[in-house]
Amino acid sequence: MKKFKNKARLISIALLASGVATVAPAVVPQSVIAAEQSASDKQMYEVFRYITFYYKYPDGSTKLCSKGAHQSAKLPSKTYVHTFGASKASNFLTNVPSGWRIENENIPSVKGSYNNPPAEFKVYLVQTNSGSSGSANANKPVTETKTVKRTIQFVKKYKDGRTERYGSKTQSATFSRTGYTDANGKKQMPSWSPQTWDAVTVPTVAGFRSDISVIPAVTFTPDNAPKDRTVYLYESSTKTESKTVKRTIRFVGRNANGKEVSLGSASQSATINRVIATDANGKVTVLSGWSKGTIPEYTVPDRDGYTKTLSKLPAIAVYADSKDTSVTVYYNANNSNNKPTSLRGWKNENGKFRYYGTDGKYYTGWHYMSSKEGQSAPHWSYFGSDGYIYTGWKKMGKKEGEKVEHWSYFGANGWLRTGWQNMGTKTNPDGSNKSHWSYFGANGWLRTGWQHMGTNANPDGKNKQHWSYFGPNGWLRTGLQRMGTKENPDGGSREHYSYFGSDGWLVTNRAFSVAGVRYIADGRGWLSLN
Repeated sequence: MKKFKNKARLISIALLASGVATVAPAVVPQSVIAAEQSASDKQMYEVFRYITFYYKYPDGSTKLCSKGAHQSAKLPSKTYVHTFGASKASNFLTNVPSGWRIENENIPSVKGSYNNPPAEFKVYLVQTNSGSSGSANANKPVTETKTVKRTIQFVKKYKDGRTERYGSKTQSATFSRTGYTDANGKKQMPSWSPQTWDAVTVPTVAGFRSDISVIPAVTFTPDNAPKDRTVYLYESSTKTESKTVKRTIRFVGRNANGKEVSLGSASQSATINRVIATDANGKVTVLSGWSKGTIPEYTVPDRDGYTKTLSKLPAIAVYADSKDTSVTVYYNANNSNNKPTSLRGWKNENGKFRYYGTDGKYYTGWHYMSSKEGQSAPHWSYFGSDGYIYTGWKKMGKKEGEKVEHWSYFGANGWLRTGWQNMGTKTNPDGSNKSHWSYFGANGWLRTGWQHMGTNANPDGKNKQHWSYFGPNGWLRTGLQRMGTKENPDGGSREHYSYFGSDGWLVTNRAFSVAGVRYIADGRGWLSLN
């Protein structure tokens, strides 16, 4: 078949719609047909060159015309190259629509194969100034302008039902677009280009509050421009709520015969506060979250004739959900059964460690391991009922009335971890690795969920309370986070997102960008697009 390489076997011009001229197929010499018929039968591959017609408007936009054609050739192999000859567009479109003319008449020759077919050739029809009603205005530019406004009213609403206008903010935008009049006298206009109104900050008025602090920025066209709206500032009264959490300490002596006797008691407490406001509708708004309180570290007193099993009780951080607690401190009677023995101090037993006190008995439960007991620094450790010191993650029980048990972490040396801790490098869902941080309270309990992390200075020099969020595994969240579905002021619900900085602080009351996307964070940390 090689001797027929540069000869087209067949060119067919097919109609795709009415009004397309018919072109007779090229005639293939009989010698070629005879030669190919004598060869062994082979599969033939058909390749197409499409010719498509488009309306072209003065603004550069195009629209597919309903008329078109194609050329085709059957080739002996997928790589056989065929040349489609040059032609005239008018050969394929004999009935040009009224008011239009062919812009690019000449269709050039092109080569193509089954594996590499020629590209579509586009023929454009442009408008003329004759042949239809309204033709005198054909292609004539037309400009439209439209101005839209939005007024935001701020209204104070008093508890007795009175209302008072406090002020307003008017936003305005003027749109302009230029189109043309077609051959039929009809205006052809492009879409309006959108514009953006900036975010509006709701004024702060002493003794009043609003459901929102910022009206987000909005992008729109005249067809969907935001409407006027009224923002109410509700009269409210404020008060300070207080909560006191108490720790009761019982002192119990244990005699040689196992009898227990009371050696007195003590108590500690801490009070936390928050400020709330109640408006004209009876709605309660928290103006400041609960302050942080601490029940201080407690030094266990000595008792004559007894040896205390615990030197100190750890400080306890107090939060809104904290409950009263009680603890019992035991004392062992000083008698012949409690004389010092050679077992005093740390003992490695089968690769695990116990600590023996002056009574020759190993420690169990919580113990404050001071530097006097062979440690480089005072710290808390926990010994199981078998006397072995805890290391690694341990489930430490739950508070009264709680359903979730708390976790603590003990280092390889048995020291209870408190405060910020780098818990090592973990694999993230995206396959990357990074160090993860967790926070343990003064009592050593792992924090999860929302946590008030104290008051810190901001870049503007002001101080404010900062919040962080820890996942169920105790990992500090950073970056953009989906925070679940929440109820909106209109009664509906939707998913809400928040953003946490690299330090884990929740971003509130400001606009910022992430990966080129602009967001606004309200006072709760909920995000909306800017």
